[in-house]
Amino acid sequence: MIEGKASITYKGKALEAYVQIQEGSLGVELIIPVISSESFECAEEIYATIIKQIAFFDKDNNLYSIENVLFFTRVFNLKENRLIGRFETFLRGVSLYGRGFIQIHFIGMEEIFLDLNEINKRKIDSSKWVFQKNGDRIIIRHDLRIIKNLNELRKIINRVIDYWGFTLGVEVFLDYMIFETEEGENVGRIIYDSDINYMVPKMIRVEDRYKQPYNKIEQELNKWLTIYPTYHEVIDIWRKTLHCKGVTEEDIFIWRCQSFELLCSLNVELRKSANEKMAPEQKYPNICNYLAAANERLTFLNCDVSYFQSVKKARDIYTHYNIKKDIGESEWKNANNIIRKALYRTMEELFSVSRIIKNDFFFLMFPNEEGRGRRKIMESDLFK
Repeated sequence: MIEGKASITYKGKALEAYVQIQEGSLGVELIIPVISSESFECAEEIYATIIKQIAFFDKDNNLYSIENVLFFTRVFNLKENRLIGRFETFLRGVSLYGRGFIQIHFIGMEEIFLDLNEINKRKIDSSKWVFQKNGDRIIIRHDLRIIKNLNELRKIINRVIDYWGFTLGVEVFLDYMIFETEEGENVGRIIYDSDINYMVPKMIRVEDRYKQPYNKIEQELNKWLTIYPTYHEVIDIWRKTLHCKGVTEEDIFIWRCQSFELLCSLNVELRKSANEKMAPEQKYPNICNYLAAANERLTFLNCDVSYFQSVKKARDIYTHYNIKKDIGESEWKNANNIIRKALYRTMEELFSVSRIIKNDFFFLMFPNEEGRGRRKIMESDLFK
């Protein structure tokens, strides 16, 4: 149990409050003694409101800080107001945003590097994330001088998680996140609630033929983070194809189409090329035009452009759910495989990153008249 005293300023008046935290949990109690009408009003205002930060001192004058606190229970009597809630972050010492370092780790991360023994501690560039060795673990480390608050940090961490998800082709979970002082002392950690963020550490085992040099991955990670703001909407849609369970094959197909079309429309060269390929009656480029433009630049598929029509046909059918229209099984498989490969290859090219795990091997099928209905996708199919 950690107990301490905090000072709350309410309507220009300093109110004493007492904080109790059970170490290892997310629970917190805030006790505000009743000494005036402001005591009741302050407790009422804090209740059911997210508080960004509460700093307090224990009896030995050690400073602690909790952030993003939500009080969801209020108990009061004539002597005190007792607020009970949960928090996201717990730090020993002053807030480190603006100074110090952050280190994060994913279980299994060591499996992807070829040159594990070559990673040594280096001077950290404040604008870059670097890989370092910490005992038998590989960590990702970053300078906190450019991080202003917890929400900004979480946003950046989620972008790092998306990088691993894209390059490995699986959903990846954070193992731990640690705050360090400028001298390297561990002074705090992020505690995640299952309703808020990632809890279960998970990363696939990578075969030797897929292992990469750490400096190559480091360069690509930083490129990914640099270009992320430009294409964040594309990644938001693509992420659904990786993280959603219990959806249909058609849902994932539509998300891939949407993210691919948006990706091409945001890129000046691909958008211009797609516009040049429009038929006279078209007002806007369609997915066939985008596929032809991307394939002309990247050559991700050696086939006649007529095969791209199967993607447009499937997209129209499953976007509007017209029960009077259907698509043959072989035509559907062609459409599904084409958009999958087109999306990944175009993302790799425009983001300047390469996937570690690639499952792009497929062949085009001859169309037939066999119909198909909507089918529930199996969870295991998501990782094919």
